[in-house]
Amino acid sequence: MIKVFNPPMTLNADTENTLFGEAIRQWRKTLGLSQMNLAMNADISIKHLSFLENGRSQPSIDMVMRLCATLGMPLKSQNSLLVAAGFNPRYRKSALDSAEMSKVRHALQRMLDHHAPYPAIVMDALGNQLMANSGTIKMLLTFLPASTLNKYSNVYDLYLAEDGLKDYIPEWEDAASVLLQQLQNELLNTSDPAGYDLLNKFLSWPHIPKDWQYRASKLDQGPIFEFTIKNDTTELSFFSTLTTFGTPQDITLQELRIESFYPADESTQRWFGKS
Repeated sequence: MIKVFNPPMTLNADTENTLFGEAIRQWRKTLGLSQMNLAMNADISIKHLSFLENGRSQPSIDMVMRLCATLGMPLKSQNSLLVAAGFNPRYRKSALDSAEMSKVRHALQRMLDHHAPYPAIVMDALGNQLMANSGTIKMLLTFLPASTLNKYSNVYDLYLAEDGLKDYIPEWEDAASVLLQQLQNELLNTSDPAGYDLLNKFLSWPHIPKDWQYRASKLDQGPIFEFTIKNDTTELSFFSTLTTFGTPQDITLQELRIESFYPADESTQRWFGKS
């Protein structure tokens, strides 16, 4: 039987006050916190937290923000919680191609260009590729036709689909398990229904290992993601790092991920023209 992952409840302007408490309870349990733990961390009484969770007390905006900070909630979820409590959302989500994000785009492009000739991409929290440098295109076109790259703009699709990179990654089932765990961990932060649809789509594919959670838990992943990709003529080995913005005040900024690939051996370094 395929395990299906369901998103947390969606909060909106018509949500009853009791759902504010349900959302707090859900976040608290997801983080493995008791009422006492959360109350102590937020510096409020257990009784007051209990009243908030069961809907007997209406939170102030300061209390909402205090609980958001204590629970480490992402900006999108903070907006939802504010709306559920009867307040206006605080954080905006700007399109990356908008005028107000021009400086961000410029900074991202400089980061990508600076990392060349090695691959680097910009993606959102769900793996949708937004920008890529020349090293990325060179690497991918060595293994896949342009039609496949045009077909898959999502990084997870590219790695996990049967007609993607699957046949070019040794021990692909282990790599796929790590990627699925990475996506699952992102969903704990974003609570995005689209992300749960994406994860469930992958889990419905027959070639995805059914024991991916067990595989991922048993792998010694270390602090960085390492992988090898090869065909009949080329073998490249990389480790990669993910960079995020430290203190964003915009949802788009908070959800951006810059993945940079580094050669893991001298032959890969030479392939990119570096000695």
